[in-house]
Amino acid sequence: MRTAQIKGKVPTEIKLGQTVRDVVTRFTGTVTMIERYLNGCVRYQVTSKVDELGDIKEYYFDSNQLEIVDASILLMPKVKMLP
Repeated sequence: MRTAQIKGKVPTEIKLGQTVRDVVTRFTGTVTMIERYLNGCVRYQVTSKVDELGDIKEYYFDSNQLEIVDASILLMPKVKMLP
């Protein structure tokens, strides 16, 4: 399992809905998908907030490239399903 450092705190696993930052590109967003491969590799899909042009960017990062910015979990609103 991937562990990440939270600004001087004990390392913890990155979870869906947490805000993370890529230490290489400085891209910041919310973890929206976690991929675990048979070889042990863990990759995270990180999704940005909507920018001024109305675009949403999504990128994939290896587990060792991410640091947790906000450990609280962002929850999506429930959507009513049509009958």
